[in-house]
Amino acid sequence: MNVKFSTQRFPTNQYVKDGTNSIWGCVVQPLKNTSIQCHENSKNIGRCSKCNAYINSLVVFERVGWVCNLCQTLNPIDYDIGRDGTRSRYATPDRNNLPELSNTSYELFVENNFNNNTTADRNNQVVDGSNEINNLPDSIPYSIIPLIDNPIYIAVVDYSGSKEQDEVITSGLEALVHALPDNALFGLIVFSKKIGIYNLNTSTPLIKFIDSIDQVDDFNFDDIIPLEKFLVNKGKFESNIIRAIHSISQINETVSKKMVPHALSQTIDLLLDYITIEQFKPNVKIGLFLTQYAGEFKLKKGFSSIQDLVNNYGKSEFLKPATNVYRKQSERAVELGAHFDIFAIGDRYFGFDSIKFLCTNTGGQLYRYDKLLPTCSLPQDIFKLVSTSWGFHGLLRVRSSKQFSIDQVYGSILQSQKFENLYHIESCSPFTSVGFEFKFNSLTSRFSPDELPNLQIAFSYSYLPSIEQINQNSPTLGGSGAILGNSGSFMNNNDSNSKTRKIEKRLHIFNISLPISNTAEDLFSSIDLETTISLITQKVIRNSLENGITKAGLMLKQWLHDIFYSYNENVVILSKVTSQVDINFSQMTHLRPLPRYIFALLKSPILRKFTVDLEETIIKKKSDEWIYHQCLFSSLEPRLLHRALYPVLYSYGAPNNLASKYLPLSINTILTSTSNIYLVDSFDSLVVFYNLQPESPQQTQQQLQHQFPPPPESLIRQTISSSKQDRLIVPEIKYLKGKLNETPEFLKYLIEEETNAGEPYYQFLNEIGKQIHENLTS
Repeated sequence: MNVKFSTQRFPTNQYVKDGTNSIWGCVVQPLKNTSIQCHENSKNIGRCSKCNAYINSLVVFERVGWVCNLCQTLNPIDYDIGRDGTRSRYATPDRNNLPELSNTSYELFVENNFNNNTTADRNNQVVDGSNEINNLPDSIPYSIIPLIDNPIYIAVVDYSGSKEQDEVITSGLEALVHALPDNALFGLIVFSKKIGIYNLNTSTPLIKFIDSIDQVDDFNFDDIIPLEKFLVNKGKFESNIIRAIHSISQINETVSKKMVPHALSQTIDLLLDYITIEQFKPNVKIGLFLTQYAGEFKLKKGFSSIQDLVNNYGKSEFLKPATNVYRKQSERAVELGAHFDIFAIGDRYFGFDSIKFLCTNTGGQLYRYDKLLPTCSLPQDIFKLVSTSWGFHGLLRVRSSKQFSIDQVYGSILQSQKFENLYHIESCSPFTSVGFEFKFNSLTSRFSPDELPNLQIAFSYSYLPSIEQINQNSPTLGGSGAILGNSGSFMNNNDSNSKTRKIEKRLHIFNISLPISNTAEDLFSSIDLETTISLITQKVIRNSLENGITKAGLMLKQWLHDIFYSYNENVVILSKVTSQVDINFSQMTHLRPLPRYIFALLKSPILRKFTVDLEETIIKKKSDEWIYHQCLFSSLEPRLLHRALYPVLYSYGAPNNLASKYLPLSINTILTSTSNIYLVDSFDSLVVFYNLQPESPQQTQQQLQHQFPPPPESLIRQTISSSKQDRLIVPEIKYLKGKLNETPEFLKYLIEEETNAGEPYYQFLNEIGKQIHENLTS
């Protein structure tokens, strides 16, 4: 788990917090840096008798017990030796060496409990942050047992696409099968005007169609084939699976190209009925491959004129879903233990405003591919998605000191309807991020040196390790070749089969105590820029969905204005260093990039103003472009979100000589640079540009000596290679050479210039400076 706070020190009280007008919260990556090794079995860890917090390195031990660092309750310790000759875990003199007392963050195994529990016990486990699916009944049908600890992948494919779309889907499904572990269970369903379900449990794959969508209400997939036979072992039936994948394009040949698919929601309903298992939640990953809009619902209303388009663009109706059917299906999927990844293939409208909930509510990913063969990255993306580690059925519990609590949550996370401060994260990867915004519980709440803010995050989940982790000879933690197995016994990691990836129940505990700031100036100095930008982006996305793009942009500008105002009022003027308005954060150098990031966010695809060049996109795709980027930005970790908003610009004197990094995205940067090779990292694209517009003949001679494109062993190529590994999608890579003013594919990244998306950066900053000066002197 990785947790980053928007401020490295917490405000002492509400007054200090308001003195900066910044955001107070954190970004959590639940599965980041997860090790294949666990420290201990969860049943052995002590709990507070009052607040149920886990014992940790921040508790205080007294003679008769330990005091909880969150609620200050004294928990007694029994020092007597029991009948089995042992004493309490915390009564021994070497207790400080225990993993839960020597680590601020630790990983635990959770044993399967095959005994029936009362409803009260089940509810108590949920309250405690444990996973209620650990409780399995005494007797389980033999045919159901493989569904418990093995990952399940079900591909749901729209078979009505073009030949190019079919080829992309076929390549993607083949990559998917190669990435799945041999113990995975696989199923295949197709849909369009008809719904078809494959029987792969035969010598030759067979498909059975439901001829009429009207039959769905009185039909169940079980009527065709039982679930335990529909899901086949990948290792045993791989050749059958591949044959079935290649047969999908043949189905398409029998379907009219003018036929509009409209069975998506019915297919999902049937599938959710199919995977409903009363005894437990299976670990189901559903891949939804779309080739066009699922037309069972009415398309969004078109625009009668350009003026009508302009008037509606900035309003909340522009982003509202056409139907809530998929939202309800996503909520049901979370209850059943399934999540969706959507692969939208083609440069067209898909209705992301409605179907996005299948991803955002269940923790899945939304992929979009405008470009098809031969550059479509679907096969690489799906291989990386499936081969990385995953967490299923996550329950995240946040416990805090009495002075503060959670105000808002952001990302693919749902708050429990039954329990306070308990959240569902149905699925997550190491790249998944969720955000929390804090609040003081009252105006009189305050921290002090004797009562520092404490926070504990408990995350229970079912863990599927990555291929890379399985192939490692030693675990990430501890350096030992031993791994604690699900039963609590140790096994040798070197004996593990890289083709098999078993799911195990886990519980991760994170604890921290933070220092405090007594003044606004001190709080300003502790702001973490990456986390702050991540949280404000989440707020902007939510605001745009509720109030529209225009009002969200105004809210963001006002927020930056308030930050500048508070900084000048509480830092610049009060310190009497200067009487001039400071719009460059000259006394807080770590905040200097802040206005640039806000400027970039205003120009980004989620907030940019309406311009003529957007007409074609809106008419063709309606709100898809905006919804897609909202889903993307809300799921990115802070480091990668910054690249998506304000790309990282590198300059090189030669392919092996890095000159500068994090350069301003302006033409002036290029014109004044002594380098002529550049690399731009915008998260989904990596662009290398050789500038052939030198200032002197000497530079021309230098350029002729530089190989284009850069050689494979060069520093530039190494940077590109490492950048491709640190994100869940495969970025597009381009190598460009030419004069700056004749290379629009590179110029578009220089967003500080005046473009169709808005004013230049210097004008934006000067206008804010004038407003601040007027407010401070009025």
